Amino acid sequence: MSAAEDRLAQEFEQAHSLYCERRYTDAFNKYRDLAERGYSNCQMFVGWMYLSGKGVEKDLEQSEFWLSKAAERDDVEAQFYLGKLSATKGDYASAIKWYEKSASHGYAPSIYKLGVMCDQGKGVSSDEERAIDLYEKAASAGHIYAKKAYAVKLLRGKRGFFWIIKGLFLYITVGFVAARVAAKDMDDERLRT
Repeated sequence: MSAAEDRLAQEFEQAHSLYCERRYTDAFNKYRDLAERGYSNCQMFVGWMYLSGKGVEKDLEQSEFWLSKAAERDDVEAQFYLGKLSATKGDYASAIKWYEKSASHGYAPSIYKLGVMCDQGKGVSSDEERAIDLYEKAASAGHIYAKKAYAVKLLRGKRGFFWIIKGLFLYITVGFVAARVAAKDMDDERLRT
């Protein structure tokens, strides 16, 4: 690792430490500085902070700007958040596009969101079977909300009578898993919706 790369890694660790200490404004400023220098992971994080209003005033235009920079470099989280931002604006066609890009890399939160959009008929025709398949795929990757959605579909008999028992077991266990994951890290991607 070169001296410049080492310095960049140290600055990133400082920004991350500030974030973990809940010094969000300081963390945002550090991340933004790194993002302006082209560090794509920080570009994603700055976009997310603008989207969530954490450490900075919520600004959807700035969020889209920074997330787009990171998404250009195939950052699956940035693509997910661009999907979320598009859905917030009511642009479901764009949301689907970004979720599909991210999901093509196996990103479980995007797979789950595609399932939700199929289930609700937002941006696509309502397709419960496809939604169930997407929930199952995201659940298999460990996504908590996908596990719950899949369990509910199974409990309602959508895959047949014998799957109801699996749905009941999954529904009961998902609460325990969610509590354990949330206790460790509320920002865990398995909890992203």
